[in-house]
Amino acid sequence: MAQKAGGKPPEPFDESAWRRTAKRTALRSKPYPLQEAALLCKELAIKTGWLDVQLLEIKKIAV
Repeated sequence: MAQKAGGKPPEPFDESAWRRTAKRTALRSKPYPLQEAALLCKELAIKTGWLDVQLLEIKKIAV
């Protein structure tokens, strides 16, 4: 649309620059109760096109 309005064409996507500056976004707001569910979610995210998917393990420490 910008080109039609007389603007310059968009720059090509630079994945390495995006990885350096992008803010991480959670796939889900609540943690999964089972690790298998988290792994399945990770696989599905990668299949749908998410570029940098990581699993974080949250441990509750009893005092």
